[in-house]
Amino acid sequence: MRLIPVEGRARDDERGAAMIIVITVIAMATLLSVAVVSRTSNGLDSSRQNQDYAGALANADAGVSDALFRVDQFGTGVPTRFCVGPGCTVAAVPGAPGVQYRVDVLDLNTVRVQSRGLVNGVPHAVQAEFVRQLELPFAIFANSAAAFRGNVDGPSCTQAQMPCEGVYYVDDQEPPNVLPARIAAVGTTGTLRCTGTGSPAGQFATYPGGTNNGCPRHEVLSGEYDPQDPITGPCPPPPASPPTPCRDAATYTTLSAAQCANQTGAIVPRRYFCASKLVFTGTTTIGAGSDNGGKVEYFVIPAAGTADVVLDDALVNVGGDPTRFRVNLAGAGLLDGGNGGNAGSINAILYAPSATSTNNGCKIKIRGALVINDYTCNGAPHLQVQYDARISTLQQSNWTLRNFKEIPSRDVVIPQV
Repeated sequence: MRLIPVEGRARDDERGAAMIIVITVIAMATLLSVAVVSRTSNGLDSSRQNQDYAGALANADAGVSDALFRVDQFGTGVPTRFCVGPGCTVAAVPGAPGVQYRVDVLDLNTVRVQSRGLVNGVPHAVQAEFVRQLELPFAIFANSAAAFRGNVDGPSCTQAQMPCEGVYYVDDQEPPNVLPARIAAVGTTGTLRCTGTGSPAGQFATYPGGTNNGCPRHEVLSGEYDPQDPITGPCPPPPASPPTPCRDAATYTTLSAAQCANQTGAIVPRRYFCASKLVFTGTTTIGAGSDNGGKVEYFVIPAAGTADVVLDDALVNVGGDPTRFRVNLAGAGLLDGGNGGNAGSINAILYAPSATSTNNGCKIKIRGALVINDYTCNGAPHLQVQYDARISTLQQSNWTLRNFKEIPSRDVVIPQV
């Protein structure tokens, strides 16, 4: 038997060990490569899915935009439910064929849209509401300031106790004793100021940037309300909240300065134009006629300078529907409601967003709504500003978005059932 030298065996053992190490290293490298490739592939899949998910969200947003466009076509009419997608009246959103959505009516002025986008089989869904605001949501709205100086018991009376002092809601169809729950507000984008005890109104509101000095039951509202002066066409004017009254190409009766200064008696329903001071005297009512939808509407737009609207001692449309009598005043003139025992009484919409109104003794009576720039009530607030329920039937024609959020895609059921 031939013996292998010890040195030879050692070299063979070293070569074997080296071979094992090489094989091990190669195996580990292979495993690492497989892991890297697998992770990279998973990462690419995840990245692609995230991209598709984001793309589906963009498509769902496109569905919301398309829905707002279609809902805007309702204007002031009654909204109806509809859907876009297979089995619907409208098959697809232009430019976004993978989008499906449904619109449900929650109430006369609120609709809900649920929209779903789909990209490479990845869905993403959103939900939002569109609301149509009231044209005149306040009994008194002042662009710059509203001040009430003096003590007042506040509008805490019941309908059976009316007329009451203060700013409150009235509805001739309501039974007695429900009035306090439906009190209209005084609002401003500027400054509220209340001195003395009690509250002349059941609620005060400011928009962001406004301030409140001493008025109770105050809240800050979201959004914006920015009344602009009435204008002479072309109409329609740019979208605004509230809508800007516009003297369009329709037939108007242009009154002379003398006629504008003495409006009294039965006024035939139509549109009237004054370039100078408008003065109501004595008792004024709405006469017979169906022109202008049976409404009397004044546009007071001075060619230069300012013009006033005067109500001293006047009784204007008292007992009538305030939505059928409207006065629109442009410019920084005066809305003179009369002082003390000479204060006037009117059932109307008084729209004068750049004008000033100061009532000493504060005994003016308005049933309807007042839009003004600066309103001051001096003395114990004996005023009676009654937000008539019929004013709340006047909606803006444009719809706005609110309450946008993402939802599970399975919640969007097309077509509607």
